[in-house]
Amino acid sequence: MTAPQIRPATDHDASAVAAVHRAAFPAEECETIAALSARLLSEVTEPATRNYVATVGERVIGHVAFSPLTLAQQPDWSGYVLSPVGVDPSVQATGIGSALIRHGLGDLARQRVQWVFVYGDPAYYNRFGFDATRAEPFVAPHPLAMPFGWQALPLADHVTETAGQLNCVAALDDAGLW
Repeated sequence: MTAPQIRPATDHDASAVAAVHRAAFPAEECETIAALSARLLSEVTEPATRNYVATVGERVIGHVAFSPLTLAQQPDWSGYVLSPVGVDPSVQATGIGSALIRHGLGDLARQRVQWVFVYGDPAYYNRFGFDATRAEPFVAPHPLAMPFGWQALPLADHVTETAGQLNCVAALDDAGLW
């Protein structure tokens, strides 16, 4: 396989991104995740939601989204949540998901974002530096079905240790996603 390229996603990628998530996730959640990815691509947020795709030629084979979070009473605080990430099953376990995540984390670090959160499998996300202990002071936007999956990664060398209620973009503001 030709080495994949990673680039910012555009509205023109919406159907291909949705197809990746439909293929990558189990039947009971694939339509929810595909719809979420479409909303994250089209929703205008401030700061901007960052969507990236991995492509081989014109074919989209992976997608990741990072959307902004706000922290109540902390206007200078900056954070994002990683969700969703999906890779076409025909190329899973080849490092594409990891490359997408690392690309996005690097972009956010260059933008001086302080924190990134994820709600997922610790065995997978620990390899990027995400840690459940670091996330404990932060209250997720909705109650968590599996609290052990709530993890944080400080991107700056000297982040202010803080705590509080996080708020997410409209596309993620659905208790069923948490």
